[in-house]
Amino acid sequence: MLQKQGVAANVAEALCSDNPDYSHLPSAKHVTQVLAQGSAKHITQVLAQGSGVVTSINAMTMAEVNLALGAGRNRAGDPINFSVGIVLHKVVGEKVGKGEAWAEIHHDNPLPNSLLNNMQEALKLDSSIDPFNMPSLVVSRVS
Repeated sequence: MLQKQGVAANVAEALCSDNPDYSHLPSAKHVTQVLAQGSAKHITQVLAQGSGVVTSINAMTMAEVNLALGAGRNRAGDPINFSVGIVLHKVVGEKVGKGEAWAEIHHDNPLPNSLLNNMQEALKLDSSIDPFNMPSLVVSRVS
């Protein structure tokens, strides 16, 4: 399926193997550089309210925050602001400390407290477990 969308065969194989190699995907540093080129007027760090291992990050909440920032459309024809968005510094399975930035929000207008609060609530931590690698979401490969 990836190859049908234009992904090189070696990259598709690396991403879908039993031990996926995610180094082919853009890193947070790369995404930060791309966002910096778009020059959002403000960057707000999203700080962890506690410490522990990230067990989930609510993608729908982040999508709604991005939409509110102008990074998406409510209807066809709505403009998209390519300079705004969210950069994750932590992913599921990684440890985060209280007060550590786990994400940053690039925005052009003052950030409403409600959006920052929504981002805070999107992060779920567990202080009783050790960091771990996420298992592959690929169940099997069809050739």
